[in-house]
Amino acid sequence: MSKKITMKDLRNAIKPVVDTDNAVTILEWNGLSIEVKKHLTLEEARGLVNTVTATCFNDDGVYMPENFDPAIRFGVVGLYSNLTMFSDVSENYNLVYKTDIYDRIRDVVDAAQLKAIINAIYNKIDEVIKVRAESVLGKVNEIYAATESMQQQFADIFSGVDAGGLNKLIGAIGERGIDEGKLVRAIVEVKHGNDE
Repeated sequence: MSKKITMKDLRNAIKPVVDTDNAVTILEWNGLSIEVKKHLTLEEARGLVNTVTATCFNDDGVYMPENFDPAIRFGVVGLYSNLTMFSDVSENYNLVYKTDIYDRIRDVVDAAQLKAIINAIYNKIDEVIKVRAESVLGKVNEIYAATESMQQQFADIFSGVDAGGLNKLIGAIGERGIDEGKLVRAIVEVKHGNDE
């Protein structure tokens, strides 16, 4: 292998490309001169991934795929350009769906970067759904284990109980619910009767 290229040499080699890529394009649109970046910074790209992912889930953690496309469009317009997005979601919706601003900005940005960001969003959404499903499955397994334990306890309590004993136990359950005292007495009587 030949001599390793130093970081300094590598920086010098990519500097003209990076400096050119960081330039903005002026987009004339409906009387406005809008600055559009070709690339987002790493922090901006991460922020877009996290914001869109969070927008796709409601407060109860339910996945809402209908939020995906609007969130992408809001993010692209707001992050790649110098436009200030509205505080009202309906106004943002009108901006990105009823005008051509999203398409015009999208045509300027680096398509490969935007595609990578969208893929990252899909991957993150899949991961969130997977983690939540695993959490729910864990809770279901806990409930199942507790139910099995209760089943074994009931089996131990009622082992050897005949029909007469079962009638005594059922008699301890009145019309108003379980009378704990009667139930305990009935269990003791049934158990004591079976031990003899």
